Amino acid sequence: MRMAADRMAKATGRSLFDILLGFAYDESLSVKDRQASVKLYLDKMMISVSEGGEADKNAGPAVFLPEMRPNLELVDGGKKAG
Repeated sequence: MRMAADRMAKATGRSLFDILLGFAYDESLSVKDRQASVKLYLDKMMISVSEGGEADKNAGPAVFLPEMRPNLELVDGGKKAG
């Protein structure tokens, strides 16, 4: 699909995003159609955030007492920081 879209963009001089944004900015269209175009664009361009996943379960507290503060290892050399 991506290669076909790239071929069409090259042939027509307009990408799918150009066409979609053209609808979004076309004031002759109804507000409903323009909103649908904006929503489709944002749905594909924005990262969807989900909470309660594996990363949330593994996350520790954001604030630590000094004696409980984790010391992260450096990537270069693997020595402990601090």
